[in-house]
Amino acid sequence: MDPRKQLGLNVARLRHLADMTQEELCEAAEIDRSYLQRIETGRMNPSFQVLYKIGKALHASWNELLFQIDLHPRPQSLREDSPTSRRRKR
Repeated sequence: MDPRKQLGLNVARLRHLADMTQEELCEAAEIDRSYLQRIETGRMNPSFQVLYKIGKALHASWNELLFQIDLHPRPQSLREDSPTSRRRKR
């Protein structure tokens, strides 16, 4: 996925989890609402300083902001990298 799209999805998801409106997040992060809208839709590549402000306002880690987080992780035994999921070669 495009990193800007992933960032936008993560910001919107974290904002919803924090039960914040765009206006509330913008006020807390000291950014313009149209700027936040462009971030959430993946049309903006925000600066490090803006990401820091958003993360601080959402109480979110860099990982939560920047990377795809698996909301429904598979059990360890079903993961491809799990020792129990590997088939023995004969």
